Amino acid sequence: MRVALAISDHGWGHLNRSLVTAAEVVRRGHALALVINASMEAEVRRACPDAEVLTGPLDRGYVFAPGGSVDHDASRPLLHASAIGAPAALAEAVARWRPDVVMADATPWAPALACAADAPAVLCSNFSWDDQYLAMYGATAEVERVRAQVAAFDLGLELPLGSGLPAVAERRTVPLLAQWPGTSLPPAIDAARPLVTWTMGRTPPEAQPLDALRGLAEGCARRGFQLAVNEVLAPYAGKAAIALPDHVAWSDVLAASCLVVTKAGYSTVAEALRGPGYVAMAGVTGLTEERAMIADVEARGWGLGVAVADPNFDARFLAAIDALLRRVPRPPTDEAGEYAIVDALEAIAG
Repeated sequence: MRVALAISDHGWGHLNRSLVTAAEVVRRGHALALVINASMEAEVRRACPDAEVLTGPLDRGYVFAPGGSVDHDASRPLLHASAIGAPAALAEAVARWRPDVVMADATPWAPALACAADAPAVLCSNFSWDDQYLAMYGATAEVERVRAQVAAFDLGLELPLGSGLPAVAERRTVPLLAQWPGTSLPPAIDAARPLVTWTMGRTPPEAQPLDALRGLAEGCARRGFQLAVNEVLAPYAGKAAIALPDHVAWSDVLAASCLVVTKAGYSTVAEALRGPGYVAMAGVTGLTEERAMIADVEARGWGLGVAVADPNFDARFLAAIDALLRRVPRPPTDEAGEYAIVDALEAIAG
């Protein structure tokens, strides 16, 4: 089988989870082409050397404002680009590669890539951009065009922790998809002591709830817990915090933590759930996917979420963190969505 996998250019979380599926495609002996933005090429070639790489302008979702919320004005060109559809040169490159199936992690116009290659199109995600844009702009003509693109997928594979893929006619649920942790931790972390990790990806420090971070640092010091943060946050987290560079194996750190404090981003939350800890989620967008993720995580007893827009955010967020730190460890998730996903690709490719 020949699989072309299109990955949204909206943060590295889309790439992280897609690489889990990519590895399973290759493990089963299938040919794989990763369709990505050129900015991801070096990382993709390092992480998945057996895949071919096709580069071009991919969908980019939306833009964050300096305060961490969604910048609606700056995001309009990204909606416009998605509404226009697949770049012709990229569709031609995919068609030349001759895939048997085209899969996207969120790219709404991937059915056009599949059509150019005369192949079926599969969407595998916990959300789709049409719902996100609908929450941002309402039912505009461009939003409706994005929704029509999503509706053209032959199959939707719905991951947990999100709002699903309601525009796709044929859908089925698949298990959690996330990087699996290894067995090594950075030398600065003592595996015998409880670990709390605060990570919000590449969000600038000024766009993070720093008052809550300081409160957490004080609480960890009182409890004798370790606190790990991204290196850029070291000046804000206190001298006792463990500052980790971006290149460490974060999936290992997250799975070793008794609590992970983060945004409501799928990959970080899912990787944290590979361990026995809980997640405290700062809701920054207020959009459909985020609200559904927080509701799903809370319903399963895996964590708590608080909207940053809440006027009492700092107090409520610290109270949620304190409550989660008092819980007994939970069973780690062992769901392996990549097996069900590649099974579905094999079936639809015939």
